[in-house]
Amino acid sequence: MMDHGRYDWPDDELAGIVTDALAEHRVPGCAVAVAHEGRVWSGGFGVANVETGLPFTARTRIPICSMSKPYAAAAVLALVEEGRVELDAPVRRYLPDFRVADEAASAAVTVRQLLNHTSGWVGDLENEDRHHFDRGDDAVEKQVARMATLRQAFPPGEYWSYSNSAIVVAGRVVEVVTGVSFETFARERLLEPLGMSQSTYFHELAIAHPIAVGHDEREDGGHDVIDWPWTPERRISPAGGVISTAEDQLRWARWWAGDLDDVVDPLRAETRARMLDETIPAGNICDAMGVGWMVDELDGARVVHHGGTGFGIQTLSFFVPGARFAGVVLANARGGLQVQPAVRDHLLASLAGIRPRPLPSFTPTRDARDEYLGRYVRIGVEDDETLTVEASGDGVDLVVHGERDMGPAASAAAPDSPDAPGAGDASDSSAPSSRLAARFHRPDELVLTDGPVRGLRAEFVRATDGSLFGLRFGVRIWVRETGEA
Repeated sequence: MMDHGRYDWPDDELAGIVTDALAEHRVPGCAVAVAHEGRVWSGGFGVANVETGLPFTARTRIPICSMSKPYAAAAVLALVEEGRVELDAPVRRYLPDFRVADEAASAAVTVRQLLNHTSGWVGDLENEDRHHFDRGDDAVEKQVARMATLRQAFPPGEYWSYSNSAIVVAGRVVEVVTGVSFETFARERLLEPLGMSQSTYFHELAIAHPIAVGHDEREDGGHDVIDWPWTPERRISPAGGVISTAEDQLRWARWWAGDLDDVVDPLRAETRARMLDETIPAGNICDAMGVGWMVDELDGARVVHHGGTGFGIQTLSFFVPGARFAGVVLANARGGLQVQPAVRDHLLASLAGIRPRPLPSFTPTRDARDEYLGRYVRIGVEDDETLTVEASGDGVDLVVHGERDMGPAASAAAPDSPDAPGAGDASDSSAPSSRLAARFHRPDELVLTDGPVRGLRAEFVRATDGSLFGLRFGVRIWVRETGEA
């Protein structure tokens, strides 16, 4: 079943690629939208809900999960434009009572470090009562107050490690500076000026329209609807709260790509450029991290993107600055993580002339490979989680012990949605121990080679003295343990 789109720009090859990818990776449906040099196409494929059989269209509402994070960054930068916030100011200038477990980190962390994921705290907070959802205007405020328990994996500014909690703090800065809720400011400053009438932070405003739900795969090849929770809680709205459609998300991406002329710009062009240009090295899910956006160099071009993962939901937005090219893929099962690159690569190649090349293989010496072997720990709020790196042929296996929240790059291996802290970008539980094969594509850098996360990268991280500090896996840093594994 295919909705042929809102605009007259048929692409039979695209339709075949999407349909084949949905079947291969067992995804009930998705929506795709693309724009290039003023031409626009959007459409849907398959079903939004296997129980109802409703079609997935370009106007079907779905939580976009961590694709929400650039909205939070843009909200902060709007205040930077007005001179009300400074990116490199300490968070405590705006939130005097802010604290995490480490006092030095509490005092030192800056607004920029919140937005580029270098705050140094890794754990995200669970909702202790999974049957209670705080809908009050003080939900973000209370979530930030609870962060006093968060421990540091490293001092602020030293490494890149994805943190939902950091974006929640950034949202709280917006609330304190403006005096209104984060959602209100984002709607008035971003959504409404861009004409994004199909987008909201509140499921109460979405359910009057057709919606897509997440799905779990069954052993018999079918799917079960994941009926709770459909969207993240309000306490983490800045990190993952937007509910939207492929049509609206394309408007957002087109604006960033310089391909949307019928709006009053919420941010100046130089501010948007700053958010894309002021980057730090990242590795793993992207080459570099800007202010709220992820950046890759593909075939000599800069491709900007952000994805999201919820409970059985996979989303992706991408654009090429200055090329008037943008695309969106919204899918409703874990396998969407593999559907997205198939669609993205086709659109980049056929329209923008960008052809991502396979990562090369690299074979380290045995001694060099053995340096990486051992145990690594992901710092949690209370309990730490571990993985071991074990030798396997010319590569290594990553053996992850117990359930864990690894972020948007590895949705196959986490129990919760890290678009919300603790509810969290991932959706599924795994066996007590999961083994993922990986090959080297250059020193310190891996490519996963099997399962639903194949093709994704992991990266060994070194300290300034060259010693091995940890492993960035699932977009978060796992710190290397000293001694034997």
